[in-house]
Amino acid sequence: MRWLSHIVVLVALCVAAPAWAQTQAKSVRHTVKRGETLSSIAAQYGTNVASICRWNGIKPTVVLAPGRKIGVPLPPGARPPVAPGSKAGTQPAASAGGSWSDYIQTPKRPGYLTLKSYTQSWEGHVVTRSGKILPAAQRGVETVLSSWRTDSEKPIHPRLVKLIVQVSDVFGGRPIRVVSGYREPRNNHGKNSRHALGHAIDFQIEGVPNWAVVEYLRTLDQVGVGYYPNSHHVHLDVREQTTHWVDVSGPGQRARYVKPKAQPARGKRQVARSTGSRAR
Repeated sequence: MRWLSHIVVLVALCVAAPAWAQTQAKSVRHTVKRGETLSSIAAQYGTNVASICRWNGIKPTVVLAPGRKIGVPLPPGARPPVAPGSKAGTQPAASAGGSWSDYIQTPKRPGYLTLKSYTQSWEGHVVTRSGKILPAAQRGVETVLSSWRTDSEKPIHPRLVKLIVQVSDVFGGRPIRVVSGYREPRNNHGKNSRHALGHAIDFQIEGVPNWAVVEYLRTLDQVGVGYYPNSHHVHLDVREQTTHWVDVSGPGQRARYVKPKAQPARGKRQVARSTGSRAR
């Protein structure tokens, strides 16, 4: 009868296997939107292009048609974006009780910054021991944050430069990918944008989900912090009065702001209540 007990054990293992695999390979089903690429989708979920390609059996060079459904494997601690118009997701928060502090790492070289944009890159030490920005670092940051349309540069606010280094150090000196820095105003449109002033950056950090980055940014004072749960970047700018906003629109869509949950009072912090007060 020993053989019968072996069969029972094998059957039990086969039945239990799917549940085990599900916990080890958590994923979500994503519907491709206009303008999305594998890179932007990977950034939304805090994963990478290689993992998505392996999961779906596709090549990195594939062109994704709008409406196509693909599986996206989620790394530990990641959470899927919320659907536009949903009341959920207006507050960046980790799944299973996680926190931005789960991603803290001690940088190997404190004060050393690695910046990458679509067309430029720069890396090096940014500040001296006395806290002054090195001239070469200021030039390097301004080059990477230059307009991707025209390569035009704008002096970047020194406090923003220091904040970028601070954020990099908190998350272990991981590379920072710049989505947008300086933006030239067009026909008077956007002339009051902090991007046009050299006071803002849209970015993502390799290996850190956007909700975790936003949670940390919201601990800072005298900054503007934008959370885009359905896009692939976060926004940071320097200003006198701290402001937070949430935009649940997807890539290529018009802004769709929702009211964030109330934040504990901290210094001059407040919640943005109008599009004008955001002034990105």
